[in-house]
Amino acid sequence: MFKIILVNFKYSLFLLLGLSFVCIFAEAQKAVNINDAVQIALINHPLAKNAELNVQSAESSAGAYPYLKPTEFNFIYGQTHSATYTKSFEISQNLGSPFTQYQNIKLGKEQVQLSKADQVLTLKQLASMVKTAYMKWLFDRLMIRQTLSEAELCGDFENYYPANAPDSQILQKASAQSLYADVQRRQYNAEEEFHFSTNQMQQLLCINETPVLSDTTMELYAIAAFRPGNDKFQPWAYINYYEQQQKVLDRKVSLEQSKLTPEIKGGYFTQQIEQLAGFKGYMVGITLPLFFNTQVSKIKEAKFNREIAKNESEFQKLGLRSTIENLQIRLNQYFVNISYFRENALPESDIIIRTAIKLLTDKKISYQVYLENITKSFKIKSEYLAELRRYNETAIELEHYLN
Repeated sequence: MFKIILVNFKYSLFLLLGLSFVCIFAEAQKAVNINDAVQIALINHPLAKNAELNVQSAESSAGAYPYLKPTEFNFIYGQTHSATYTKSFEISQNLGSPFTQYQNIKLGKEQVQLSKADQVLTLKQLASMVKTAYMKWLFDRLMIRQTLSEAELCGDFENYYPANAPDSQILQKASAQSLYADVQRRQYNAEEEFHFSTNQMQQLLCINETPVLSDTTMELYAIAAFRPGNDKFQPWAYINYYEQQQKVLDRKVSLEQSKLTPEIKGGYFTQQIEQLAGFKGYMVGITLPLFFNTQVSKIKEAKFNREIAKNESEFQKLGLRSTIENLQIRLNQYFVNISYFRENALPESDIIIRTAIKLLTDKKISYQVYLENITKSFKIKSEYLAELRRYNETAIELEHYLN
């Protein structure tokens, strides 16, 4: 109905150029929705790559057991036990303690499981980060569209308040001009914020191309299906990580205790006395830790570390339960607010816009009053979008704890 003429506003040209650039560049790129963004990030992001490398590293370390110390070779020539010169060759190997070897193997397996539990948490947290950033990206794009609609409805300020307006209109003109300029300011800021969130998405996805937003509307985010059972609100991925961490520390205590057990040593030798050769034999022995103080201290240290980790994990579990409960409370609050907007505020804002347009067309209200009603209506729409974004981001955070 109204024609937009952006005058006396220094950012207007840059805004229009920015919009044109985005539209032209977007046509050459593949559109990305929220699921696409998550999948791209799970492939490209260093957090995902390093989590997989940590699993491979743990598996490689676990494959190094049983650990054997270097094999010992000895060649002896001389008068070993008599005046007669002898030659002998010995090979020996320390096999270590069977109990220690067993504990090392079990510890390696537990560390592999811990790395996998950590990988699950890392990927869940990364997916949550991407989804949250996507919601902001979408919100910023919708705010551009909304401010453009608001600016269009504001019409041409100069048509209503020319430069030579009478003194009786100075107050109305100043008030209207302030509202009009504020619409343009918010339009510019919305565009810049969208550029910011686009760069943020590009960084999270770790791609060279500028991503293009696929969605054009924001709906309520649907949390993925809960696991069945009465305990569906438990943060199972986190609990599994803490429990696996405790298993590793339990195994480290057992490993230190096993180092008090004897180590086994075996060997083989051949000997030549003057011209007589063919002497050979075997040897078997054990090594005993006769001084226990150092190892007992290490056992105590391992137990202390286990208790410290247990206390921290119990505190973390308690905090997670509180966090989940608080997120549920917030989610319910946001849902009630969204219901209010959809059932009351949004329909009323549309009525205000239609009525204001009709009254201005019929010259029954001033342009200043018209602008006040338009900006009031779009403020309601902006508050609705902000509430919808808060609901979705809260739902995403809750989902990452529960699934």
